[in-house]
Amino acid sequence: MRMLATAPMRTLVRRGFLGPAPLAPMAADLWRGSIPSQHVTTFLFSHRRNLSREAQQAPNKVKLIWAGLDFTAGLPATQTLRPDWTYLAVASSGIRDAIERERPDVVVPLMTRMDASLIAHAAAHGVRLIHQFGAGLEGVDVEAANAAGVPVANIPAAGAGTGNAVATAEHAVYLLLGLLRQAVAIEGKVGERRLGGPVGNTLQGKTVLLVGFGAIGHALTPILRAFGARVTAFRHAHDRAWARQDEALVDAHGSFHPEPGGIGGSERLIEMAAEAEVMIVCCPLTDETRGLVDSKVLSALVGPPREGGGWLVNVARGAVVDRAALFSSVEQRELRGVAVDVFWREPFEGSLDDESGLQALLDLRAAGHNVVVTPHVAG
Repeated sequence: MRMLATAPMRTLVRRGFLGPAPLAPMAADLWRGSIPSQHVTTFLFSHRRNLSREAQQAPNKVKLIWAGLDFTAGLPATQTLRPDWTYLAVASSGIRDAIERERPDVVVPLMTRMDASLIAHAAAHGVRLIHQFGAGLEGVDVEAANAAGVPVANIPAAGAGTGNAVATAEHAVYLLLGLLRQAVAIEGKVGERRLGGPVGNTLQGKTVLLVGFGAIGHALTPILRAFGARVTAFRHAHDRAWARQDEALVDAHGSFHPEPGGIGGSERLIEMAAEAEVMIVCCPLTDETRGLVDSKVLSALVGPPREGGGWLVNVARGAVVDRAALFSSVEQRELRGVAVDVFWREPFEGSLDDESGLQALLDLRAAGHNVVVTPHVAG
């Protein structure tokens, strides 16, 4: 049995069984104002049996390691709300030594890769819970944690009161509007003290294809419709067919499952991309979705009948989109614009290392391409 304990967390939070003891994931939404402070709770104490005996007897002895020096606002917010805990923030490169030296009860991995070796090391040094700062767990080997007896928890995008899905959806629309109205070029014109340009595009009347139709996709749909957009969606999960109530929310749908008498998988995604002006990527990163938006999908998005190409927004994970194919489409001006809040490697590892793709994106923007970049702040 997988020890990824998201459903129990939702139940406990909804029923109010947990006290006001916020952990890092909830702080993400707290500091941005997505949820009121009185609704902040934590999943930690549903796993009290897994904490050290000392921590059970004296909750103020709980020690938490924040594994990374990014997402800095969440840590002080959590410290303010639970000042009786002990917190240590360490760079990803130093996490193994810190676990051995400090013997924490809880590790918040952020973007630190927790593979089987590191998880076994953590379990051997007293770690009783791995709790993610947000929803993404692609960097945590959940099966290894299960084997080591260490529960893994996250804050689902659809979790009660988390605000994650709504925050991510709103940020996606913010990025899209920035592309449509050419925000970077507009800022340049202001600096030149020029009026009347560039002329942008409206969202009204556009067809927006959502790649992913989970909590974020559901949150995006009414917002996009309010702008007068047509919304289509491709469900990424192999094991989930479209429910009738979800079909009713969108103008067209597809998935890896072939429709009766129709097509599924990448062929269906390509077909849907060819009918859209905008693509918003909002699905989890899995083995199936890695590189899902490839050169064929992008070629369909930029092809006829539209003139000048389409727009792409990624608020999922960088690796869902084929990096080389995306950069080629931007360089050739086949895409009208691209906006990303996520990168191909996180955290960034120095100015000489562009595995993240950040520098290439900044170079494209500097060369006059319509590129908007934000530092993983959507949700």
